[in-house]
Amino acid sequence: MNKIKKVLSMIVAVFVVSASAYAVEVSVGASLGGGLSFLRGEDTAYLDSLYTPLYGEKLAGNFALTTDVMVEFMPFLALETGLGFDIVDSISYQGAEIANGAQANFQKFLHLNIPIMLRGQYEYSLGVTYVSIGIKANLPMTSMDYAFTSRGNNEEGTPIYDDTTILSASPFYLDIAFAVGQEFRLGDANYLGLRIGYDLNVTRPYDSDSTYEKLSLFHDNLTFSLTYRYAFNSKWKS
Repeated sequence: MNKIKKVLSMIVAVFVVSASAYAVEVSVGASLGGGLSFLRGEDTAYLDSLYTPLYGEKLAGNFALTTDVMVEFMPFLALETGLGFDIVDSISYQGAEIANGAQANFQKFLHLNIPIMLRGQYEYSLGVTYVSIGIKANLPMTSMDYAFTSRGNNEEGTPIYDDTTILSASPFYLDIAFAVGQEFRLGDANYLGLRIGYDLNVTRPYDSDSTYEKLSLFHDNLTFSLTYRYAFNSKWKS
């Protein structure tokens, strides 16, 4: 696992340094986002029919932090990469009408991700409008990577069961990433923006010997982010 992380980080670093030599503009920044998570696959309907009557309607959410590097090759084309951290990513069956507090959760724990995306953009005096597409390589940071938890209380609120099934960490999995965004220029080199991204999971985030290994399940994310970047050699500097 550690070897895979080091190799991927080294590849990205060499790629960024090499690309920077031919860049028109290089930017660094960060983004903070949150949104919705989705289970997708042939067995999603089966899980809904199994858990919704027991625990309630499905709720989901994610929270992520990303440090970004953007390398612009020409006015209309750039490369986006960096390091992202999926801090919270959970899909829960838990209805408010369930008196005993019972719930079932599918949770991804702390994950590191490395996006490599091509960005088509149009820049004007107000800012930049862009569309990005690429891949996102995901690396779990904990041994307890992906867990299914079910719990419930009695009428007095005392826990009567709390069961967790650990689905073994998949050491590496991929998403196809899509994003659209709008950045507004502040001064000559600072950009503040809004970004909407969708990560389509194409290889499962878990790899288990349990019965869940036989299920067709994928874990997607829709994320709304506030972004900031600073352009070192901005074309707008006087």
